Amino acid sequence: MTIRTRAQLNADADTYINDNTTGDVTAADVRQRVKDLADSAAFLTEIREKLTANRTIYVSTSGNDSTGDGTSGAPFATIQRAVNVVAAIDMAGFTATISVGAGTYNEAVQLKSLVGGFCVIVGDESTPSNVIINASGSCFTGDGLVGAWHLRGMKLQATTHGIGVTDGAIVKFQNIDFGVCSFYHMLATGGRLVATGNYSITGSASRHVYLFAGASFQCQARTVTLSGSLAFAVFLQATTASTATVSGNTYSGSATGQRHNAQMNAVIQSAGGGANYFPGDAAGAVATGGQYG
Repeated sequence: MTIRTRAQLNADADTYINDNTTGDVTAADVRQRVKDLADSAAFLTEIREKLTANRTIYVSTSGNDSTGDGTSGAPFATIQRAVNVVAAIDMAGFTATISVGAGTYNEAVQLKSLVGGFCVIVGDESTPSNVIINASGSCFTGDGLVGAWHLRGMKLQATTHGIGVTDGAIVKFQNIDFGVCSFYHMLATGGRLVATGNYSITGSASRHVYLFAGASFQCQARTVTLSGSLAFAVFLQATTASTATVSGNTYSGSATGQRHNAQMNAVIQSAGGGANYFPGDAAGAVATGGQYG
């Protein structure tokens, strides 16, 4: 089907009107009808693409955001470009995967709301350090998002946070290598973070996890591997009615800093993990209604 422009349709109307001698149809009638059709055509071109199968979008350090189309043969250059494309799609119950090639990506990715599905951003799950997200700011942030994002197989290092979620945003992760972050590896302010698999820590941060304003962190029956000389002010801190469900984990390796801190009615639930459950060399603490158990 060929969609004609408004100008072309108006010209068609002029031709019809000039040829019409019956007097049954006025120029105003035809012009209004043509206007309605043109508006409808313009509207149809703006409808979201609807997936009929799972889709993979490719990103590579050799890609191009202007000329690439996200296929394996013409990948995008940035993760953000791929995120923008996925956010414009109606996934209709299918899954979008952003496949990130080896290399270093100097970008701070702003995740966006999704329609009808969820999206996986995956690098190298066997060797996450092959895909480095080096952010001036935070590697991945999500604010009040609809739909969940799943991060897998990347090393995150940043001048602020590795992952930051706020106002109900949900980010899941596995096989992530948390490198050096100036503030927090993970920050949730009213958002939700879920570890769906094992992960590693190779760089220090002020906090590994910081939960605020009713946020939640779920990491159960996972292995968290720490390597190198790691230092934290606090490994896991929860405040203001936040919850951390962290039972059954194995923490391999060591670090310096306070193990845990629960304040202002926050709960850290380790299911009896004990005082030395988290990495660190200083005792954990609770205050102002915070609980640890």
